[in-house]
Parts: sequence; structure tokens; C-alpha cells
Amino acid sequence: QDWRGQRLAWHYGWWVGDSSLIVRVPEHRLTFVLLANSDGLSRKFDLGKDNDVRRSPFPRTFLDISAEDLLHRHGSVEVHAGLIISRR
Repeated sequence: QDWRGQRLAWHYGWWVGDSSLIVRVPEHRLTFVLLANSDGLSRKFDLGKDNDVRRSPFPRTFLDISAEDLLHRHGSVEVHAGLIISRR
């Protein structure tokens, strides 16, 4: 999937009581991982319907943060809106 000219790689999964979501922005070496003891991360937003990870508010928030600006201004790790952004 493309987002603002950037390639995204993502994967999700859910089962009764568990769910996960991983979003990568390879060009910027950013990865967002979200795990839950609920199927609410993925199932609720029907992520597989049209291959658009932005259906879920969690990766949408991650992607809307200007991660590159945060990393340049604040070093390699920043906490913003409850998300930890790290470049390794």
C-alpha cells in the first residue's frame, strides 16, 4: 500500500480474544506494532476488506504523526500521542 508517496508494508491478524497489527514504513525504518487481548484491533475495522490499513484509527494516528520531523528534532525515540516512535 502507498501512503503519501511512501510504501507501507502491513499485516494484521485476529482470533477470539486476540489481535495484532504491524505497520512498516521501510524507507524511514519505522515500525508500528500493536498487540491486544481483544479482537478489537483488527476485526472491528474489517482491515482485509480493501487492503487499506487506514481503516483503523491506530495506524492512521501513527501515519498522521510527522515521524520524520519528530525524529530529527528529538533524537531516535519519541513518545507522541501515546505512541513510541523509534528508529533502529
